[in-house]
Amino acid sequence: MRKRGQLTVFILLGLLLFVSFSIILLVNTNADKQNLKSEVSQSLETLSIEETAVRNKINFCLDESIRRGVILFGRQGGYMYDQFFIPTMTITDFHIPMYTVDDKKFIPTIDYLEDVQIEEFVYYETLDCINDFIDYNFIVELGNLSVDSKLKEEGIEIKFNLPYNINSTNKVLKNKFKVTKLAEGKYLELYEAAKKIAEFQLENPGMVIREYLEELFNEGIYVDIMPFDENIILFNLMEQKGFGERDYVFQFATYYEGIVLE
Repeated sequence: MRKRGQLTVFILLGLLLFVSFSIILLVNTNADKQNLKSEVSQSLETLSIEETAVRNKINFCLDESIRRGVILFGRQGGYMYDQFFIPTMTITDFHIPMYTVDDKKFIPTIDYLEDVQIEEFVYYETLDCINDFIDYNFIVELGNLSVDSKLKEEGIEIKFNLPYNINSTNKVLKNKFKVTKLAEGKYLELYEAAKKIAEFQLENPGMVIREYLEELFNEGIYVDIMPFDENIILFNLMEQKGFGERDYVFQFATYYEGIVLE
C-alpha cells in the first residue's frame, strides 16, 4: 500500500468552468466504454458544488492514470516506470524488459508489480494531475493518499482513498474520496504466461513450448515470436478485445542462441 503526507492545493474556480468541467468528466468517466469499473463510497447527489468539482477532478485524474498505466504495463512487460536495474530494449519509446539474459533471470514478481510498479505509478500520476488544479476560488487541502493494488483474474484492482478539506466562504468541508476501480483484462494471465515462457527458455536454451502456445491460443491469447537480432527474441502476447475494446499487447524479450519450437 502506498501512502504519503499532506499536500495543499490552491484552487480558483468560476461557475462556468465548473459546469464545463463536470460535463467533460461525465463523458470521460463512462466506465463501460473503457472496461474500467468503479465503486464509489459516496453519492455525488449529497455533495456541495465545491465537493463535486473536487471529486470529479480526482476521479478524472485517477481514471487517466490507470488507463495510461495499463498501457505501459503491457508494452513494458509489467513495468510502468523506467527499469534502471534490468536490461531493456527500446522500441517506439517503450522500454521492453529482458526477462532472461544468458543464465540470469530478471522476471518481476507479482508483489513487486503490485507494491512498486502499479501502486507508485497510480499514486504519483494521480497526484501530479490533481496538482494541476487552477482557476478555482477555494482552497483544498489533501490528506494522506492511500493506494492499494491487486492483480486478479478479472483485471487490475485499485483501491484509492484520499481525504481532503475544502476551505470556502468561511466554512471548512471535510470528506474523503474513497473508490475501488477495476481495469478489466487478462493482465495476470498474460504476466503468468510470459513468466512461464521465459523460465522455460532459461532452462531449455533455444526452445519454446509449442503445446503451451497452442493452449494460450485456445484461451484467446496469441503469441508472436519475433527475432530482434542474432541474440534477442521479442515476444508479443496479445489478448483480443482487451482493455478499452482494443487488442491488448504484453511484451517482453529474452536473450537466446537460436530458437526451435517444440
